[in-house]
Amino acid sequence: ERRRVVLKKPVSEYFETKGLSSSQVKELTKVHGTNNYDIPLPEFSELFKEHAVSPFFVFQCICVLLWLLDDYWYYALMTLGILIVLEVQLVERRLSDLGELRSMRMRPRQMRVLRNTQWIPVSSDDLVPGDVVALARQQGFPGSGQDLNRVPCDMLLIQGEVVVNEAMLTGESVPQLRSAAISEASSLDVKGAHRQHVLSAG
Repeated sequence: ERRRVVLKKPVSEYFETKGLSSSQVKELTKVHGTNNYDIPLPEFSELFKEHAVSPFFVFQCICVLLWLLDDYWYYALMTLGILIVLEVQLVERRLSDLGELRSMRMRPRQMRVLRNTQWIPVSSDDLVPGDVVALARQQGFPGSGQDLNRVPCDMLLIQGEVVVNEAMLTGESVPQLRSAAISEASSLDVKGAHRQHVLSAG
């Protein structure tokens, strides 16, 4: 079971970090898992069972049962058939939407990460909490299109400035400027005081 990352450390601690060691990376990977964006695709039967126990479908089935008890056989069976066909179409539509969403997920790419006091190339899937990552527009990495410029995880900016497009997250059509945080003793507040120094994944 994955654990949530505690973000109550003083901001100054993030500036003092010298990167993670190999042993720390292994331990953090065990605790938090990998940084992948894989969207599981459920089976047809799983989704159909989920739809079959919805209140509306159960209510309609009870109505069909009552009609059967009153000898409305043709009407009841026709209604039941239509209900099943509609539920099957809804399930297929959900599977299609999930498949389309899965195809749009962020693909892994190589990042420059500070580990064992050295900058090394690491796949974005292998990032763990506490990694120091260098962000830059670079060509030649795996992936295509905007994948090269997407932020692979939530990050605190400790040096430099970044212009980010958060339209998908906030609906803001104008790109936002994010600046580096200032080393201070107060605790990190990603939703308040330090929001302007945080880059969101995607």
